[in-house]
Amino acid sequence: MPIEWDWNYKMNNETIKYYIMEIIKNKEFGGERPLFATHDLQLENVTIHTGESALKECSNIIAVNCRFEGKYPFWHTNGFIVKNCLFTEGARAALWYSQNLQMTDTVVEAPKMFREMDGIRLENVQLPNALETLWQCRNVALKNVQIDKADYLFMHSEDIRIENYSQNGNYSFQYCKNVEIRNAVINSKDAFWNTENVTVYDSELNGEYLGWHSRNLRLVNCKISGTQPLCYAHNLIMEDCIMGDDADLCFEYSSVDATINSSVHSVKNPRAGIILAAWEKALKECMGKAAGKIIRGIGVAMPSPFDFVQGIAMADHKFASLKGLNIRQELSRVTGILPSSILFTNDAAAFGMGAWRLNGSRDRHLIGVTLGTGFGACFIVDGCYATYGPGVPIGGELWNYPFRGVIAEDYVSTRWFEKRFAELTGEAIHGVKGMIDLYQAGKYKTETEQVFREFSNSFGEIMVPFMTRFNADMLVIGGGMVLSEQYFLPLIGQYMKANGINASIMTVADTTTAIIAGAAALCDLI
Repeated sequence: MPIEWDWNYKMNNETIKYYIMEIIKNKEFGGERPLFATHDLQLENVTIHTGESALKECSNIIAVNCRFEGKYPFWHTNGFIVKNCLFTEGARAALWYSQNLQMTDTVVEAPKMFREMDGIRLENVQLPNALETLWQCRNVALKNVQIDKADYLFMHSEDIRIENYSQNGNYSFQYCKNVEIRNAVINSKDAFWNTENVTVYDSELNGEYLGWHSRNLRLVNCKISGTQPLCYAHNLIMEDCIMGDDADLCFEYSSVDATINSSVHSVKNPRAGIILAAWEKALKECMGKAAGKIIRGIGVAMPSPFDFVQGIAMADHKFASLKGLNIRQELSRVTGILPSSILFTNDAAAFGMGAWRLNGSRDRHLIGVTLGTGFGACFIVDGCYATYGPGVPIGGELWNYPFRGVIAEDYVSTRWFEKRFAELTGEAIHGVKGMIDLYQAGKYKTETEQVFREFSNSFGEIMVPFMTRFNADMLVIGGGMVLSEQYFLPLIGQYMKANGINASIMTVADTTTAIIAGAAALCDLI
């Protein structure tokens, strides 16, 4: 009499029932196709040794406490349960062209698993070598799954549900559709490229170039790190997310509706309507918190070039989609505040004014600089931004100051670090952090110290003439590079003292707060 076994997991809207006609225990098989085209079979404590296609063209198979060592054991199989099993590295490509798999409490050491399958449930499964796994699969559910070495995971798959998940491996989830992920840590370069209808909840997404060319990508309560995330995305939604300090050059040419509970290191060229919508939302929230109080005006910090008098965007490199737009009129329209009460200043100038205020407004002559992807500068006299006067460069800016046949920014920005480190070591890095990571790992210590020493000398050589003529009391440094100040700030101090500069030098880790404080200070002029 057959044994009936009910599997209470729905796949393709049908409950699978297995009718066990035969039980095989404590056996070993090898060679070619030892159990080819068998049906209604239960395996217990069975070892499949080296060979091929042990259970090809089968149906209704249960494997418990089994060991699979040979290639391709489950091809063209319909309906099977795998529990407490081991697939060794030799069992590569073990599950292809099959339907309706339930796998629990299993270790899969083999690469290139799960291809062109429909109906997969993995629970409490480990895949330590998941190269090129889960390609062109449909109706996939993962719970409590750990995956490593998972380059090119989930290519061209769809209808995926994942919960309590960790992954290490690049180029994952490319060209996937209809995906829901909860409580995950995903370390993956180039993840979610060209995806459609993907939602990620309560997760960490770490890696470069996240979500490029995606459609309908929704991130809820997620932490995002890595350079250039979420570019060329269509209908990107972010709810209560946090951006890491290294998440720079975000959202280029993307349409974005976002609430982000952190600062954003840098944004590059998102679409104008989305930028304005985000500004409108943020401003209305701030105005709501000020209910019952008189709002004097709005102070806005913008990157150059910008017509700060008329309020017209002019930049090609930052917020390029706003170029030619009268920002003052747009902000007046959405807030109801008179255009004359909306004032603009350079973001570097706002940083300096904010630093002056946050420092207690004690220093008469303060120079503020921001170091990172660019080189911003401002000259502050008694809390006011100076664009001319003794020691003040044209327009109050230093980035384009002629220096060693090029401009100053070419010697003190991130790109110089990348270029110089590559010249000394032959190794490419991304940003200063990449160099420091190698240094802390015990690599290129001499070269890294040389790079920081050369940078400090170049920075000092640029700044000393201006600090002397400006009679600076204080030099304040902000920007992303401040995160590595321990490697260069003492060297800058030494250079300054050696060249007769006695001004105080300090850093501001939270550059964003300083910029906001400086922009708000504009309202004192209304």
